[in-house]
Amino acid sequence: LVARSALLTRYEDFFAIQPDYLTGSLADLLVPKAGALVTNATTFAFGFALVLVVPLAAGVRALRSRPEVRAWVGLALLIYIAQSLVWTLHSTRGSYFHSLAAFFPFGMAIAAVGGERLLASRGRAVAAGWTAGAGVLVAALSFAAVAQWDTVFNGGTRVRAEAVDAIPDGPFLAIDAAAWHWISGRPVVVTPADGLEDAGCVAQRVGAHSIVLEAAHFSRYDDLYRVDARPAWLDAPVVRGPVKIYPIRGTPPCGHG
Repeated sequence: LVARSALLTRYEDFFAIQPDYLTGSLADLLVPKAGALVTNATTFAFGFALVLVVPLAAGVRALRSRPEVRAWVGLALLIYIAQSLVWTLHSTRGSYFHSLAAFFPFGMAIAAVGGERLLASRGRAVAAGWTAGAGVLVAALSFAAVAQWDTVFNGGTRVRAEAVDAIPDGPFLAIDAAAWHWISGRPVVVTPADGLEDAGCVAQRVGAHSIVLEAAHFSRYDDLYRVDARPAWLDAPVVRGPVKIYPIRGTPPCGHG
């Protein structure tokens, strides 16, 4: 499992039955890790609303003699490095962002101390302006985050919900099985990233009656989604916007036995 996380060069191979490790050059492995260090540092900055990073640093400096603050800093650095260099592909797709939730409350307490000490040496007008500016920035980022959430998640949910009635009864295969299960209330299994041969085996094993593909799909299903290169055991797709539903004809073959 550690190798599956640390040595893959493509995120989709995490969902393969037989993932290909280190299929590219050494650069294919190392460049994403370097990029993740930058991306996750940016995520940390936005997680603390940009302007709060300065008082957070000031608070850490002022309270560095306290063991709980040193522990917070040490663990935050450890998680940042481990997420970026070990769980690289997962970290930039939400894993590190969710990890920050554990650090946010105590980090805000440190930032409050740092902000108070920074403003104590400034005039009242400067302190009031800085505080008002911080509040406006936090509000702007919050409103933008809510709007982004609706576009990224609720929009996709609505598209999927409109396609549910076209999916044949029973279990089916889809790239985001958890989301489709929640929307449809049916058993859903992840389409293996290996391609249609393995998808047929999985469908046979779980009794799936269809394969559902979306605009975001594993690369080995690209010919099926874009040019309708179907095997004999798949019927013509039912199309609902970007969602294509391929009914399974009879029992799909499984070359793996």
